[in-house]
Amino acid sequence: MLTFDATYQSNLKFIMQRFNLYTLFIILIFPAFLYSQEYDPLPSKRGLFADHYPTSNERRIDLFMDSIQNLGGGYVGVGSDQNFSFMAKARSQYAWLIDFDPIVLAVNRIHVYFFELATNYIQFRHLWLNKNDKEAWGYVEKKFGLAPDFPMIKEAWKISHRQYGGVGDRLKELELMAKKFNLKTFINTPEEYDYLRLLAQNGRIQIVPGDLKGNISMNRIAMSARSLNTSIRILYTSNAEEYLRYPQNLRQNILNLPVDSSSLVLRTVSVNAKYLGFPDGEKFPDIPFHYNIQPIVNFQEWMKFEGYLSVGMLMKNRTIIQKGFSILKATPLESGYKPSKK
Repeated sequence: MLTFDATYQSNLKFIMQRFNLYTLFIILIFPAFLYSQEYDPLPSKRGLFADHYPTSNERRIDLFMDSIQNLGGGYVGVGSDQNFSFMAKARSQYAWLIDFDPIVLAVNRIHVYFFELATNYIQFRHLWLNKNDKEAWGYVEKKFGLAPDFPMIKEAWKISHRQYGGVGDRLKELELMAKKFNLKTFINTPEEYDYLRLLAQNGRIQIVPGDLKGNISMNRIAMSARSLNTSIRILYTSNAEEYLRYPQNLRQNILNLPVDSSSLVLRTVSVNAKYLGFPDGEKFPDIPFHYNIQPIVNFQEWMKFEGYLSVGMLMKNRTIIQKGFSILKATPLESGYKPSKK
């Protein structure tokens, strides 16, 4: 049985050894942000290859890290565990994790709770390993047992502990990537784990039901960021853009985000990844990912383009940074696309 330190939040001497005074002011002094209770209705059919993705299958997230270090500001991302690596590296001050799968939302809620509970990565890892399932479930049941969506939490717990692709397996994959590709994240960098714990304990990570192409949740996130006078510095879309084809609601959601010249899109692309280029170490070499970053102000220019768009069209004029990793700075016109006459 692990013993957890409940006094961490009040241990300012320890915290000040980890973070600068500006970060302390933002996290500890500025009042915690609240998200509106209005959300997009979640679809019953999501049109994905698998029913649920409780963990990421993108291994080479190390490729993003140099570009996002200490960006600060707000963070918006879909999916699960990869978000925590990114927001810790960026020192994001506020984070909204949005997804249209209630299982992913529930897994993320458990993640945030475990960051609050576990004083270090070893304890956090202990809580997620399948061999400790019964012990860890006791903490989860005590925390969420009276919640109206407890059945969903219970189902998410079961799915996140499946034999292949569970959270414990994902943590082991991150440890493998740390050895093979020098990935630095909360699993092997105590300062980054401590920062995530600080965010979690101070209510700075919001789990938001919603859809990137919905007309409520993303708008509410933009409103919340504006009320905090905060630019969204990272928008992580995973490979969701392959499914979306940029309908008008999605375009408007991107245009509504408060951003600045430092703001970046982080995305992965699996369709035609072998043509685009993919890095070594992918989990599924036959279905790899290409990793790409793009200034959000440039992405907003694409969202103004009047005509059919696909992520493949955006990627046409990318600039290669290294094997499997690129940056997109070209506008639609610079990429050779002309708006429709309509």
